[in-house]
Amino acid sequence: QAKFAETFKNSLPIAGTDGTLRGRLRGKKIIAKTGSMTYVNSIAGYLTDSKGENFAFAIIVNNQTRKDEVITAIDEIVSKLL
Repeated sequence: QAKFAETFKNSLPIAGTDGTLRGRLRGKKIIAKTGSMTYVNSIAGYLTDSKGENFAFAIIVNNQTRKDEVITAIDEIVSKLL
């Protein structure tokens, strides 16, 4: 494990609790960072599945024009990973 890995993980928002994930993915064991710019939305982080296994993930949606629909779709994709 990298020297600052734990510090980095502790800096990420917790799903349903704080930061950019406060209102998203409630009840899920996810820590992640979201990002957006014109026509792009993303999320990347770590999740713990129902078996207790940890995974890193990243989802980037490019050329999107319906931001609210894309955020919902991203959250559905992340939920399917669990």
